[in-house]
Amino acid sequence: MWKAFSAVCKRRDRTAAADLTAHMERTIRLYGTDEEKQLLADAEAELCERPGAQGRSPSPRGMTEGTMGAHHSGKSTDTMGKR
Repeated sequence: MWKAFSAVCKRRDRTAAADLTAHMERTIRLYGTDEEKQLLADAEAELCERPGAQGRSPSPRGMTEGTMGAHHSGKSTDTMGKR
């Protein structure tokens, strides 16, 4: 399954890790409790502070679809399976 998933992600110009991370973030934003959403916000802030996190926007709203913050509004704009 991982091999097939990785191949699909590669065709979509994504890594499997990025795709899974986006899915987890989307799920937390849509269905998470306030505490779980805060844990996500804390994790995003920590990632943005890390020196190796270059290319990651400090604002979740500033990130492109499919990365952290893509569904900040809570609206689903899921593009999984579409290209």
